[in-house]
Amino acid sequence: MNLTIRSALLLTFVFVMAHLVSIVVGGLYKDLTGYIVNANFLAAIVLNIVIVLGIFNLSKLENFIIAEYDIKSVKNILKNGFSYFALILISAVAVGFISKFILEDVLNITPELQPAVQLLLDASSFNTYLLAALAVGVFAPIGEELLFRAVLFTSFKSKMRTSVAMIISSFIFALVHISLANFAALFVVGLLFCIAYEKCRDIRVPMIAHSLFNFFNFFFILFFEKSDF
Repeated sequence: MNLTIRSALLLTFVFVMAHLVSIVVGGLYKDLTGYIVNANFLAAIVLNIVIVLGIFNLSKLENFIIAEYDIKSVKNILKNGFSYFALILISAVAVGFISKFILEDVLNITPELQPAVQLLLDASSFNTYLLAALAVGVFAPIGEELLFRAVLFTSFKSKMRTSVAMIISSFIFALVHISLANFAALFVVGLLFCIAYEKCRDIRVPMIAHSLFNFFNFFFILFFEKSDF
């Protein structure tokens, strides 16, 4: 891996700052909700494309994709992706329930929704749903897995123990999603994405698991949490 920790942290900083700007803008212009929601999801797509291009400009494809491209490898990648998705979903739900109980029933804290979830709840048009689906189900898994697993985790792993690298990169992954309610679950999810990447030696496995996980949450919110859908 020819990406240094400094380069990895710089890319992460850009990623975080762009998210924060979109959240602030969305909060300032709530009267233009429809336009702001579309702009946020479109910005997320563009941001992830920029991150991907930046990473591939600084590194090489073989650093991230190790398995050869053939039918057998594709089947294995899909199989592992679905398997890790199932494990991640079960783990996220379990940790989410425990976290919710501790925050709301023990500590009497009612945290705000994750910004991306709130944006989806504010959505009201097909165009917005399409942009959201592309942002969270396609571009985010690709960009975030390259950034947090292929770049951050791998860079940290070159300087410290694998377990410590997993913990640090997963903590950053959870932190940048700006959600107290989901922080513990996102941290565990990040750890499992790291394990998937480390065990399978192919970034496409956590990408697939991440995409399936995001799509599951996307459709769950649409069909079970939005009263007007």
